[in-house]
Amino acid sequence: MKETLLNPEIEARVDVILSMLSVQEKIGQLFQEKAECENLEELKSRIRAGRVVEGYGEDPYLTGQLGAAAVEGYQGSELQQMKQSKRVVACAKHFIGYGASEGGRDYETTEITEHSLRNAYMPPFREVLDRGCMTVMSSFNELNGETASGSHRLLTELLKEELGFAGFVVSDWAAVEELISHGIAANHREAARISLSAGMDMEMVTRCFLDSLESLLESGAVSAGRLDDAVRRVLRAKLMYGLFEDPYTPVEPEALEIHTSDLALARRAVAESAVLLKNRAATLPLQRSRGKTLLTGPLLHAQAPLLGTWSMDGQPDDVTTYQAAFAAEWGSEAYVTHDPALMDQGLAMAHNHKSNQIDQIVVFIGEDSSRGGEHFSVSDLSLPPGQVEYVESLAAIGLPLTVVITAGRPLLIERILRCADAVLYSFHGGVQAGPGVFDTLTGAHDPRGHLPITFPRATGQIPIYHNRKTTGRPWSNGYIDQVDQPSLAFGYGLSYTSFEVAELSVNASSYPCDAETVELSLRVSNTGPRAGKALIQFYAHDHVASLARPTRFLCHHLWVPLAAAESQVVQVRIPTKRLGFYNRQGELTIEPGQFTFYAGLDSNADLNASLELVGS
Repeated sequence: MKETLLNPEIEARVDVILSMLSVQEKIGQLFQEKAECENLEELKSRIRAGRVVEGYGEDPYLTGQLGAAAVEGYQGSELQQMKQSKRVVACAKHFIGYGASEGGRDYETTEITEHSLRNAYMPPFREVLDRGCMTVMSSFNELNGETASGSHRLLTELLKEELGFAGFVVSDWAAVEELISHGIAANHREAARISLSAGMDMEMVTRCFLDSLESLLESGAVSAGRLDDAVRRVLRAKLMYGLFEDPYTPVEPEALEIHTSDLALARRAVAESAVLLKNRAATLPLQRSRGKTLLTGPLLHAQAPLLGTWSMDGQPDDVTTYQAAFAAEWGSEAYVTHDPALMDQGLAMAHNHKSNQIDQIVVFIGEDSSRGGEHFSVSDLSLPPGQVEYVESLAAIGLPLTVVITAGRPLLIERILRCADAVLYSFHGGVQAGPGVFDTLTGAHDPRGHLPITFPRATGQIPIYHNRKTTGRPWSNGYIDQVDQPSLAFGYGLSYTSFEVAELSVNASSYPCDAETVELSLRVSNTGPRAGKALIQFYAHDHVASLARPTRFLCHHLWVPLAAAESQVVQVRIPTKRLGFYNRQGELTIEPGQFTFYAGLDSNADLNASLELVGS
C-alpha cells in the first residue's frame, strides 16, 4: 500500500519508469492489484490479509483515480506506440471480489451483495478500463457460489458486455485448474470447457487449455465462435504492442539502466507519501543539534523488508537503509547507534544519554515484508512482540522521541501514539526508503501522505471504514467494550504547517440531475509557519435514496499549495455522476433529493453545505 496520497501525477510518473525498466528486462505486460479496493464487505476481514499491501486502500474513488493514472503511466496515451515509447501492457486485477475473502484469508470464499458489487467493487474497474487498460486478470475466489474464473456472468456479462471490455482476460496463477479444487470441474478437460465458455481468454501456467481445447472444439463442447473471440482478443493486444514486427526477445535481458532522475523520483515519492500521524511540540522536522541523535530499533539497518512484497527479483543490497541515509546526509558523528541484534544496548545508551551526549531519539519499528503479500495473512494486527514495550521504555526516559513505523497494512498503534512525541508511518519504500524518510524527518520534504485506509483500535473492531451505512439504529452500532471510533480516520495526515477550511458554500441551491457538475467554493488557509500543500477532501451524503447509501462517501479531492499565512478562496466543480449509484441493472442512477457536502482534511470533516438535485 504505497498510495498514501491522492497524487495521480506522481503515480503516473513512477509507473512510466517502471514500464521502461520492464522493457529493458524484456517484459511486455505488468500485472497489478490496483483495480480492486478494500471496501465495504471487504473490510470485514481484509485488513488482516497480506495482499492489502498491494491495493490503493478502502475507497472506490481513490482506487479508480490512482488506478487510471497507473494505466496511463504503464501504457501511455498512444497505444499503437507502446513498444516504441518503452511502455508495457497493463493488467487490472483481480476480477472480482477477491478482496472480500472470509477472515482475510487469501483464496477464501466471498459473499458480496449485488449493490456492493456494483458500487464498491466495479467502479474502479470502470475507471481503468475507460483509460484503456488492455488486459484483466480473473480472480481465484468463488463469489456468491460462482468461481470467478469459471463464471459467465462475471467474465462475459459484467466485464465484457456491461463494462465493454475489449481486451483479453488472463487467469490468475493456475486458477483454471483450480476449478477442480473448487468442486466445479471433475478434471482438466471440464475445467478448460467451463473457463473458456465463461469468457476466459488465456490460461496462466497450467495446461488445461493446451491439452484439451482441440478435442473440446472437435466434439462441439466449446464453440468455434468463443475460441475465435479469445484468439482475436489476444492477437489484437499483441498487434497493438508490436509483437508481430518484433516478436523475439534476447535469451539474456539487457542490464538495467537506472538513471539518477529515476532514483530522485523514487526518493520524492517515498518522502511525500509518508504519513505524519503525530507531532507534539514540533518535534519534527528533526534538527541537527550540538548533541547526538540516538538511532535505534529493529528496522534501522533493514534492507530486504523495505523492498516490500512481490520483490523476489529485488536486490536488498540496493536498498539504502535508514541508518545509511543519516550517515550520508548528516555524517556518522551526528548520531550514535548500536548492535542491531541487541535492543537492550539501545535502551542502555538512552538511559545514559548525558554521558553519550544524546538529546533526541529516533526509533525504527514495524513489520517485516514476510508478514505481507499473497497468502501471508495474520489474525492479529499487533506490532511484532516486544516493539511496543521497547518504545514505551524509551519514552519513559523523557527525551524527544520520534517513531518511524514501516509496514504494509494498518497496525494497532494506540500505545505508540500515546507515548511518542512524533510518529511517521511509511509503507514499504523500496531502494530509496532510507533517503526518502530522511527527507521527511528533516523537513527537506513536507509529509503529504494521507491514510488510504482506516486504522482500527483493535483487531476485533474490523470492519471499520469511513463510508459505512447508518442502519436503522445508528446510535446502537458499537461494541460495549470499545470506543466506536477508529484509531485514525481515513484520509488523515498531518503536515509541518497547519491548514484550516472555512466558508464552504454551494454556488446554487439546486441543480438538475442531468447537470454536468455541481459547484462549490470554500476558503483554505495556511495557518502555520511554512509553505505547504493542503489536500482538501470532499465527501457527500445522500439524505434519501431508493437504496441504502453510505453516511458519507469521498467524491472529490483538491490539492491547494499555500505560502505561510496565505489564504485562498477556491472554486470546486464536482461531476454530478459521482453523486449517483448503479442500480441492479447496472445503470447509473442520479436521484433527485438533498445532498450535503463535507469538506476538510480527513473523513471526519464537519464543515458542510447542502444543495438539492431536481428533476428525474
